[in-house]
Amino acid sequence: MRQYKFRKYCPEHYQEIENYELAKADNFKGWVCHHRNGEEFSKEWLLKNNMYYNRKDPHEFKFVTIDEHYLIHNKGKKHTEEWKDKMKGNKLHLGCKHSDECKSKMRAAKLGKHWTTINGKRVWYEI
Repeated sequence: MRQYKFRKYCPEHYQEIENYELAKADNFKGWVCHHRNGEEFSKEWLLKNNMYYNRKDPHEFKFVTIDEHYLIHNKGKKHTEEWKDKMKGNKLHLGCKHSDECKSKMRAAKLGKHWTTINGKRVWYEI
């Protein structure tokens, strides 16, 4: 998380947030600025009561790793074996072998075409 993102939560004295130096040493990569009272109250409750942004006290926050943040919000719950199996089934078939028929269809679809990158997207065009 970059500095501009957590400054909206605590614009003053953000250097005093717990674990700030540890997060800064990692360039805030893999760290989350978390409301301390967010452990007790939901984000929706904090927003509704105007307590989410522009807090004055940096001690209301702490930097936690992404893994710790996950455990806070999921209260230490782990995925069930059934859910893990379901997630495994949704993965792409990376590294699978294509049949010769499938390969020829893919070649035919691209025959006479070339691609280039425009605005970060791959665009196919006729040669």
